[in-house]
Amino acid sequence: MDFDGIIPALQAKKFEVAIASMSITSDRAKVVDFSDMYFNVPGRLLAKAGAQINDAWYKGKNIGAQRSAARCRSRSRSRSSKAATR
Repeated sequence: MDFDGIIPALQAKKFEVAIASMSITSDRAKVVDFSDMYFNVPGRLLAKAGAQINDAWYKGKNIGAQRSAARCRSRSRSRSSKAATR
């Protein structure tokens, strides 16, 4: 199942529980209940070895991320970069 389909499938009662590394957003919290945190993985960025990553580095870059990832949405809104999802 695509990540974007998890909440709609849960709402359609295709399963009772969804387990995924899913950030809690206000939109998601309006339609599903979240458990207490049971696992935490900080966000990470992968780039070519030796890349000097700072605010200027993001300008004009094409960024690949998991569709619906909260970090991807916040990064693409806050920087002049293009986020590509697959």
